[in-house]
Amino acid sequence: MPTSSQFIRYDGTDLAPSALKEIQTRIGETEHAKKKGLDTLTKKLKELEDIEPCLDKHFLLKFLRVESFDSSRAFERIKRYYGMQEDVIKIFCGNSISIPAVRSSEYFWALPYRNENNSAVAVARMGKKGIIYLPF
Repeated sequence: MPTSSQFIRYDGTDLAPSALKEIQTRIGETEHAKKKGLDTLTKKLKELEDIEPCLDKHFLLKFLRVESFDSSRAFERIKRYYGMQEDVIKIFCGNSISIPAVRSSEYFWALPYRNENNSAVAVARMGKKGIIYLPF
């Protein structure tokens, strides 16, 4: 049986400098690449008319890092990210579940208060620990 000392904590943020340097080299992360990538992404995202993107540099760096600082691929990934959010919203809009069905299910719970527009929110249990909030 593994012990807790064999695992890395989820909230751990320290990384050995040599390991960090190796990763940065592998993905091409330099100060110049970061600045150029952030400038390019910010410019392209501001040109989009149908999306109000987050322009926070830490948020954008996640996309640049996963695409090894290729701005074009990072931009396409961000567009897919926002497209996926729209798809999820479309799935849940207009769908509803009755309060008796929520109350009788072991996988759904209704929050005790309603919104001003008289809609309610159900909490769905996904697996042992995951939850998802559903308006109804």
